[in-house]
Amino acid sequence: MTYTPKFYWDDSTIEYLIECYDNDGEHHMILRLKEHVDTCHLEDDETYEELEDDLLEQVMQAIG
Repeated sequence: MTYTPKFYWDDSTIEYLIECYDNDGEHHMILRLKEHVDTCHLEDDETYEELEDDLLEQVMQAIG
């Protein structure tokens, strides 16, 4: 089953997180991801956890 993104993330954000993953590993990338999501403005009934989960899924799919 293919993952359908719930949110739009800028390509440069995903590329930056892939670079973090490649250079410093998954733990470092997840820390940077959480820092980025913490700067986002929630809309409607969104939660930071939903944003983190969606962005992580998109990054991991891009890593392949």
